[in-house]
Amino acid sequence: MMVGNIPERWLWGLFIAIALFSIADLLTAGIQQGFVSKLAPAHMRGQYFAAASLRFTIGRMLAPLAIPMTGWIGYNWTFGILSALAIASAVLYFIMFSLYEKEQRSNSTIY
Repeated sequence: MMVGNIPERWLWGLFIAIALFSIADLLTAGIQQGFVSKLAPAHMRGQYFAAASLRFTIGRMLAPLAIPMTGWIGYNWTFGILSALAIASAVLYFIMFSLYEKEQRSNSTIY
């Protein structure tokens, strides 16, 4: 069955992708905001939140490049590069969060 010029199976795939990305965005936004508000000193919170929003800015900059990249280097390489960027950002986030937790443990004193 076709919906306009789009096969129905593609339409369901599109709905599932939108739902998946919406859930992922909801899960990460709250964690990021909480992490930044704990990390930032009160007088510099605005700057910390602005730096944290670079994640969206860089994503919006790279996303349009992904489509021409598939033509230039192919789907597999494009997927590999985007996957490597996602894994690198997850590792970087893990390292930063671990350093923050380590600092919090070293700063807390037991009486």
